[in-house]
Order: sequence, then C-alpha cells, then structure tokens
Amino acid sequence: MTLGPFSKVCKNADDLLSKVFPSVGSDGAAQESQTLKVEVKSANGLKNVVEASRKNQGAITASVEPSLTCDKCHGSFSAKVKSDSSVDVTITGNNVAKVDGLTVEVKAGLGAGVSVTPKVEFANDTVNTSVELAYPLGAEQKDGPKVDASLLFAYENFRIGGAATIKIADVNAAQAQFGAAYVQQDLLAGASVCWNGESKKYKVNAVFHHQLADLAADLVVKGSWEPSVGTNVTIGVQHKINESTSTKAKVNQAGAVGLALSTKVNSNVSLDLGSQFALGDLNDQKIALGVTLSN
Repeated sequence: MTLGPFSKVCKNADDLLSKVFPSVGSDGAAQESQTLKVEVKSANGLKNVVEASRKNQGAITASVEPSLTCDKCHGSFSAKVKSDSSVDVTITGNNVAKVDGLTVEVKAGLGAGVSVTPKVEFANDTVNTSVELAYPLGAEQKDGPKVDASLLFAYENFRIGGAATIKIADVNAAQAQFGAAYVQQDLLAGASVCWNGESKKYKVNAVFHHQLADLAADLVVKGSWEPSVGTNVTIGVQHKINESTSTKAKVNQAGAVGLALSTKVNSNVSLDLGSQFALGDLNDQKIALGVTLSN
C-alpha cells in the first residue's frame, strides 16, 4: 500500500476531534456554521461540487468546483471558482515519466494577487517525500515565496519523519516538525515536536487512537504542551450505531464539550450536526450544520 504524507499520519484521529464539530477561529473560539454541499459525478470522470457556507451569522460564501479525472492519461484537472471572484486551478499528473509513485501537481490562484504553486511528490510503500514551492505575485502578496517539504519513512509498524516550511525572504522564521508513531490496524500512538521560528517557541504533541471493534467505537486522546502555556488534553469518543449513523463526543480540560451526529439519510443525502459548549455556560452553545447531496 502506498504510504501517505507525513501530515496525514494522524489524520483519522484529527478528523474524529474536528470534523462535524464547530470549527475554531483564529481567536480560539468555536464558530457557528451552516454548510450545504452538492456533488454530481459522472461515469466519464467528470465531477462538479457546489458548496455554500455561513459562519457566525456572517456573509454567505460559495464556490463551484468542476473537476475531471482521466485514468488513461494518469491525470486530473480542477477549477474552483469562489464567491469572492478568486479562482484556484489545479493540474495533477500521476506516474510522471513512467515512474511509479511520482506525482507532479501545479496550482494557480487568481484573485487579489496571483500565486503559482508547483509540487513534486514521490511515494511507495516505504517512503513518502514531497517538495512544494508557493510563489505569490502581486503587491498584496507580502510574505513572498515559501517552500514546504516533508519526508516520511515506514518500517514495519513504525513511522518516522518530519516537515518544514521555509520563507525564502526570512529563513529564520522557518517552522519545522519532527515526529514518530507506532501504527497497527486498530491502534496508533505517536508524538511530535514543533518549532516556530517566528515566535521562537516549541510545542510537544502526543496522540493515542484505539479502534474498539467489539464496541464499534473509537477512542482518541490528544495532548500538547508548550512552555508558558502549559498542557492541553482533549479526549474524544466515536460510536458507530450502524452502517449509516455514528455519534461523537469530546471534552478538553478547559471544560469545552462537543457532541456530534453524522447520518446518511438515504443513498443521496448525508446530514452532519455538531455542537460545542462550555460546561460553565450552557447557554453559549455553537451549532454546526452540514448537508451533503450527491448522486
């Protein structure tokens, strides 16, 4: 099986603690939201996604994203048009130059400014490595170009790797992460150390994810520690009621509680409902509602 990137080693655990629940804004507060998503697929590889969302009673944002996947030519194309008049175009080629596992992707963003982001990734069953260059153009793109690189190795049940983001104009502001994990079919235990060159601070993360097959449940414990900030721990549980419905609950040491329900109403309609509130203030509850329609 092809090894995924370093950033997705703990994806299932992260999704359990974040998906469906209200998202968290830059100020750390939960955001109320409503989302409607419509997906239309055809047998020839053409797909169209229309999405509209609203957060904290603000303005409605929307996007239309047609895409085409061509198995014979080992590539795909997508163009995402947003309500703010910006457009994101992505072209991907797989097994480039007849090299199995070599992927080349080019993204172009057109809006207030223009950005071009080429990416090269190589992956097989023991290694995943990638390099991405984000090159913004225009007066409003103040940060300048940056490089994202990641590397992940697998040996039996062990994963070890790292990732870094480097701003060309300010190398000292680089961000880096190094981590290791032990992975089984129903168990993941991992830890990582992150360094932020801008703030000159580091952070230690740890995660434990256990799938309890007999109970049709998942348990996730995620913690972090920062100097001058201290420890933060979140515990999450997911229970699969049947093939189409699951519930989730999470709580952190600050007393923030999240409850969520995901259900497939029928073969074409999926419903996600999540809430988050503080144990000390039950009236301050944030709701996230998502509806997906697909053929």
